[in-house]
Amino acid sequence: DDKVTIIQTGSDGTSYSQSYRIWDGVAGQSYIWSNWQGTGMDLIVQVTNIDISSAPGTASINIALSGTSFPTPVPTCSPVFSAYSVCPLGPFDLDAGFCSNNSCAVMRGLFFDVTAKTNDILITALNYYSSLAGSDIEIWTMTSSGSHAGNQANQGLWTKVADHISLTGFDFTEDSAPFDTGVTVTAGTTQGFLIISVNEDAGVAASNTGTALGAINIEDDYLQIKNGQMTSSYWPSGLTYYSYPLAGRFEYAVLQSSAAGSVTPVPAPATP
Repeated sequence: DDKVTIIQTGSDGTSYSQSYRIWDGVAGQSYIWSNWQGTGMDLIVQVTNIDISSAPGTASINIALSGTSFPTPVPTCSPVFSAYSVCPLGPFDLDAGFCSNNSCAVMRGLFFDVTAKTNDILITALNYYSSLAGSDIEIWTMTSSGSHAGNQANQGLWTKVADHISLTGFDFTEDSAPFDTGVTVTAGTTQGFLIISVNEDAGVAASNTGTALGAINIEDDYLQIKNGQMTSSYWPSGLTYYSYPLAGRFEYAVLQSSAAGSVTPVPAPATP
């Protein structure tokens, strides 16, 4: 009668499902969800007052993420995510690491695939390692979803999403190439990518420790990066050599299921 009850629904509360009563709290008490939606912060629900002098009774509640003050303003998306009704989660990164000692391969370019697992993913940048400072490094993606395999020689199937001048050479320092527009990979689909040097005397690094072409190199809860093929020439791609894992790091955001326009690329956020 003088408590606030929290009910957890199934199916996001949008259809028939099992529900669970997870907490009853009186004024002055709080309920905490740890690591709210993978953000690394806790969501705190604080009951400040309960009034049952009238019917129906009322309660005053504060809701905030850890590290923010009560009351929390209604969140707004960054302007670059204005097409979305629900703010994307992130940013996150998936780091394939740098090849070391004798495990590096350097060639003109690298074709490879990424797969989105359970959510639509917005990829905003690729951090890479080049062999020569001042190189013109381009990043391309398949215009439609699909693997790079079998499409390496047809430039008409690809869209350039970044053109970046490398700031460092092959000295264990990564460069970051923000995408001109974010690349959306729909949940359950695979997207082909190419990172390549325009300059003949420069290249990009990959690891020479790969197993099968298309095998998973590294993954997290949302994204998989798969082994690809190195190329010795610019478009049209010439001889390719496989299987090579990417040496580098993707920056991305997770698009929530109710986000509007989640299949349309939007301008990428600034690189941190």
